[in-house]
Amino acid sequence: MPVKHFKLLVSRFTLIVHTADVGSASLPGKRKENEDRFIVKELQENLVMFAIFDGHGGSKAVEFVHQNIENHIRYWLKQTDSLREVLRKTFTDVNNMLSKHLAFQGKHVSNIHRYF
Repeated sequence: MPVKHFKLLVSRFTLIVHTADVGSASLPGKRKENEDRFIVKELQENLVMFAIFDGHGGSKAVEFVHQNIENHIRYWLKQTDSLREVLRKTFTDVNNMLSKHLAFQGKHVSNIHRYF
């Protein structure tokens, strides 16, 4: 089977990335749980998503973004041909959803603590 490859445009340069060369590694360090997440997925022909999410001291936000970002990118890809606009709208949507999600969790947790 032939090795699939993707062309990546980086500034004025074109990089060719072979799928056989794509991998990941993540170390939890001294933490009990690894808070990092990643996605490597072909979204469309000639469009691959490489995403790295760093937990920064907690996995709630990174897990939420990891679970939601792909669907938003796919939605906006159907709405516009501008990849810049797709990313801008996706990041805005997911950020707003994450803010609400974390606010709700914080409120929910504080309400539980009131009863104890």
